[in-house]
Amino acid sequence: MGRLKLVFVFLSFLILVAAAVFVAYYWEHVVKPDLAIEQELKKEVNVKARAAPDLGVREFEQVVELLKKGESMTARERLYYLMEYYPDSSVLPEARRIVGEINTDLLISKIPLEGKSEYVVKSGDALAAIARHHQTTIDYIMRANGRTTSIIHPGDRLWVFPLNFEVVIDQSEKVIRLELKGLFFKEYPVIKFALPPQVKAPVKAEIKDRVAWFEEKRVLFNNKNYLNSKKWLQTSRRGLIIRAYDGSDKAEEEFGILVAPEDLQEMFTLFRVSTSIRLVE
Repeated sequence: MGRLKLVFVFLSFLILVAAAVFVAYYWEHVVKPDLAIEQELKKEVNVKARAAPDLGVREFEQVVELLKKGESMTARERLYYLMEYYPDSSVLPEARRIVGEINTDLLISKIPLEGKSEYVVKSGDALAAIARHHQTTIDYIMRANGRTTSIIHPGDRLWVFPLNFEVVIDQSEKVIRLELKGLFFKEYPVIKFALPPQVKAPVKAEIKDRVAWFEEKRVLFNNKNYLNSKKWLQTSRRGLIIRAYDGSDKAEEEFGILVAPEDLQEMFTLFRVSTSIRLVE
């Protein structure tokens, strides 16, 4: 009986040794080579990924040359091409910024642009009525025509443009993006989202009021302090407000979507009452 136990123990030991030898052999001759091949393949993929040319950069360089020559319209079309066909390019953010600047310059200047028209002031006309009829804002009319007062006279010629923008407030990208007829127009960076708990994306709303305050009093466009007033854009969704962020403690405490003062000033020019707003994640 004792001998049988010794034989059994010995056989078990041989089996364990054989198993260990088999595992070592399998690791050395099967698993390890496969892992080495897999690592080499990963290295090759990474090298190829790093070596892949950014074709958008070459396109952007051509745009820069066009801008140096003053060919902004052609440059804009090339930038739209870049944005559509090279969405992963490293130059995409700069391309979008330049497109936005070109679009704004074209809109505000007297350069002809599709949709822009010239209106001749008639007797009895008022600036507010002209803006409402042409789906634009008083601020746009004043800025596009280089005016500092709301006084108009019969025979005055005013550039007008229908400001039918759709506004997308993108929380993940931290931007306010303007689209016109489904096409990217411009975007503004958001400094801070300070929305109340009840305002959660997705939200659909529209601009309900364009508010201007000076020394704790609301002022209208014909007030002498209008240009220096504090402005914000109130939407139809309670708590969803676009404000200027000036870095003060008071601004930190206010609800809203906080942007740079100069960006809000421009948005105040381009956003009219009833402009469509979408808040997305």
